[in-house]
Formats: sequence, C-alpha cells, structure tokens
Amino acid sequence: MITYLLDVTSYNSEGRPFGIGRYAYYLARTFDRIRSELAPDERLLAAYHLRGAGAVTDDLQIDRHTDPVPMNYDPYNRGRWRWLRRTIKDVGADLVHYVEGPQVLPIAGQPTIVTCQDLIPILDPNHYLTGRFHEFKWRLREYLTFHRARRILAISEATADTLVECLRVPRERISVVKLGVDHERFQPSPAPGEHDEVRRAHSLPPRYVLYAGATDTRKRVDLLIDAYQRVFRATGIPLVLVGAEFARPKPAARRAVGAASPGSIIVVGGVAADLLPALYRQADLHVMPSIYEGFGLTVLEAMASGCPVITTPGGALREVGGDAVRYVTPDSARELEEAIVDLLQDAAARDRLRMGGLERSRLFTWERTARETLAMYRRATGRFVPGPPRGVVEHSS
Repeated sequence: MITYLLDVTSYNSEGRPFGIGRYAYYLARTFDRIRSELAPDERLLAAYHLRGAGAVTDDLQIDRHTDPVPMNYDPYNRGRWRWLRRTIKDVGADLVHYVEGPQVLPIAGQPTIVTCQDLIPILDPNHYLTGRFHEFKWRLREYLTFHRARRILAISEATADTLVECLRVPRERISVVKLGVDHERFQPSPAPGEHDEVRRAHSLPPRYVLYAGATDTRKRVDLLIDAYQRVFRATGIPLVLVGAEFARPKPAARRAVGAASPGSIIVVGGVAADLLPALYRQADLHVMPSIYEGFGLTVLEAMASGCPVITTPGGALREVGGDAVRYVTPDSARELEEAIVDLLQDAAARDRLRMGGLERSRLFTWERTARETLAMYRRATGRFVPGPPRGVVEHSS
C-alpha cells in the first residue's frame, strides 16, 4: 500500500481566507471527488495539527474536521513536528505533501513534495521582514525547505523562475501545477434575487468598480485609491473595497482610504464566501494593480464570474489573464486611471473582456490541479506512468 499524506493545517489557520487556505481546501476536496482514480494500492490521507493536538483522516472534505473560525497558528511549533514525525511513522506515509511552502521545514529523510506559492518576502524584504537577521533566517528556511524536498510544486511559471533565480533550485526538480477556480461558485449566471440581496446587504449603487484582495504594499491599493479620485470625478462611479484586511489595513492603504474624497470609495471589508461571486458578477470591473502575484486567484475568479479585469503583467498575472484582460504598467497611476475610465465608458469593450475572460477561465479547473498533483505523487514514489493525467489541458500563454 502506497500512502500519500497531505498536510492541510493551513486551512484551519489564519491563512484560510487567503490563497494558501483556499488551495488546501480545494485540493483536498477535489482529491475526494477523484478518489476513484486512485489505484487499489494507493491511499490519500489528510493531516492537520492545532491547539496541541492533531488528527489524520481519509475524509478529504476537510471543512468537516476543522474549526468554524480559523485561528492564529505557528507553523514552526515544535509540538507540531514531534506529532508529525509520529504520525508519518504510524500511518506509514510514503510521501508527505506540505501545502504551506516556505513556512515548512521537511523532516530529513522523509520523501516530500512542497508547494511554493511565491517568494514575496525574499523579493521585497523591506516590507515583509524585519531586519537582516530576520531576512537571513527566512532565506535559510526557504533554502532548506526547497532543497530537501524531493519535488517542488510551483503554482506558476513565475514562481518556478523565482525559485531558480533566488534559491538556485534546479529547474528539473520543479513542476508547475497551476491553480483552478470553483466554476460552480464563480460563474456568470446570478441566482434568483441575488442582485437585490447583495445591494441591500452592503448598500451598493447600481454601478461600481471592485477591488477584492489584501492590503499588502505590493497590491498597490494606495495607488488605486489615489488614481480613483480622478476616475470618480469623471464618472461618479465608486470603488468598492472587499477583503478582511480592510478592517485593519496596512499603513499605505489606511492613509489612502482616509484621504479619499467622500463617496469615491465604499469599504465593505470581509464578506461571506457565498457573496463574493455575486460582487464580481455585479461589478463593472475588477481592478488588481498588484506589482507581483505568485498566481492571481482573484483575477481568475473575476473572469470566471463574467467580470472584466484590469491588472498588471506582474509576476504570474499574465499567465492567468492571457489576452483576456486589460493590462497597465505597474505603478502607473495615470495609465490605471485612463484604463478604468476608458472601460467604464465603453460597454462594448467590457463585453469583449467579459467573454474573453469566461473562455480563458475554463482552462483552469481544480480537477486538473488535483490530477496533475497526483501525477507528481506517483513520479515522486516511482509510480509514474508516461502520458498526461486524465482531464489535463495545456495552458496557453
């Protein structure tokens, strides 16, 4: 019996609302859906450790085994590693897959796959790391993590390139497996009564531009808000800001929100998961001015929901958007302003982006992500069968 152990602790941590938490959730859930594709001598288990205790389960619907409210969690907790070492031995794990990337130090001698979402703290240490010693420790952990892993799963070509350039990881040890989108949730057809429900819940006007995401400096929310003051004067259409971090935004975003003219922005903050697709569907545009993304999940979700997108080519964003989004130069407030005004005043151009985005988004499915990941497990344990896994499609650039 070959046993694959998937560490999904991050789903129950404060990372749940963000890319890493959603990745853990959808990967495990989709593995459950394609369980019939496992060979008779293969099994897949999920493991998580919190509050000094851990559990292993073959039920990959992991939301049934975690707390309703995510909690703060220290991935370097020594108790976690002692428990994980015992668990690996007890279940006879032939391969462990860590979905947390550089926050994990694989156990020496244990075959592992590690997912790398991005290396943003290394690319921008001034905003993410406090001093040279912190930067040294972070680099060392990442170096050891990725050099000890049997295989590395990068979620984009941009992330794979950064691993090679910044940590000198051999390219042949990296496999690129792109993320998917939940096409059942993020789709263009509204539910009955959705329009009125969303507008009542958040007091939204008939037309708005949406930003959904975090407030990290690299996201350039401050640049967007500044540029949007001129957009608002020209169009009267407000900018809606969605994301849990807007309850306590990073300093640059907080200052920009405070300086915005009355009526130009609406801070919604965190929203229920089932309302986010509706916010995309009803928006005129989704704008993501980030200078770097390891993937760009909100761009993909917006496209799948039928929402036209303006973004930059930073990091993996062009890999996700292809020719189906409008690109602006990173850090160009004037170009961003002009692109937003142009699309707000051109319904035909918005429709073209909407249709292109829907078509592009169909290339990205969690079933493909799960099957390609399972193929990695088999290669890493010597069970690789030549040929692409079932249901895989190649991405165009």
